[in-house]
Amino acid sequence: MTRSPSRRRPAGLPDAIDLDAELARIAAMNIEELREMWREKRKHEPPAALTKDLMARALSHWLQEERLGGLETPLRRLLATVANPSYS
Repeated sequence: MTRSPSRRRPAGLPDAIDLDAELARIAAMNIEELREMWREKRKHEPPAALTKDLMARALSHWLQEERLGGLETPLRRLLATVANPSYS
């Protein structure tokens, strides 16, 4: 399975360093900083039940998806059918 060039940038060292630095910054944030980042990135309030760890993980996931590209549509569909057989 290949990715289209428009979905993924070539993996260059400076980009990887920047991404690693941003992930480390997210991991070091306190819960209020994470909530603020959530509001900025997601444009709504974070769920009240999310712990600091889960919020950091979600924000890190979205950042990596934004930078590296998300799952391709056929793979997302396959995962959806495996997760919910009535989906297909």
